[in-house]
Amino acid sequence: MNSKLFVAAVVLFGLGMGPAAAAVSDTTIDALPYSGDYPNPPGSGTSTDYVDLWDSLASEYPTPPAGYFFQTIPVWNDVSNSTAGGVDENLAYHDSVTFTVTGATEGTWSFRIGVDFGYGGALLVDGQALQTQDHDMWWAGSYSNPSQYLAGSIFLSPGTHTLDVYGAENCCDGAIQGQYLEPGATNYSTFAAPEPATWATLLTGFAGLGVLACRRRTVSAA
Repeated sequence: MNSKLFVAAVVLFGLGMGPAAAAVSDTTIDALPYSGDYPNPPGSGTSTDYVDLWDSLASEYPTPPAGYFFQTIPVWNDVSNSTAGGVDENLAYHDSVTFTVTGATEGTWSFRIGVDFGYGGALLVDGQALQTQDHDMWWAGSYSNPSQYLAGSIFLSPGTHTLDVYGAENCCDGAIQGQYLEPGATNYSTFAAPEPATWATLLTGFAGLGVLACRRRTVSAA
């Protein structure tokens, strides 16, 4: 087999092997102080209320005060302000993930975000509200009760997209998880950035194949 074709085949196989995954570039979990009540009385909160609440707090606190954190995380699983060593009450949250959709994964994507929001919250993708729940929510590690987590679906074209979650918690801050279901997939995947070690190993393998190909060409020429 021609060495160039062999290397190309290995590249394509390596990039395509295993289940498809969203190309995640950035995931953040941001928390600021909030000791009020629902943005509106229970039963009338909208996604705009939650976005406006966060925007007003972000203007008041350009940087998080002691006990509150802006975190960039590698995996959106089992994370919160309290898991970073911060306070576990009187919190407002803005969680965000930026990811890329390819031509192969164009179509309807579904999302589910397990939260602990005593004052409810909202899920948006590219600024479009997919769901708002303004009651006390605690998913407790299970997606069996739809009233206790945020979810929604949207058609996504190839390109970069942003998912945002806004919410507020009064007491006993719990872990948050963000997951997605690509078109054609049967199981949800947790948002995670690619591990540098994985790419380094893959690129090292490609470099080795290139050296091997050069040596084969040299031997053949001799």
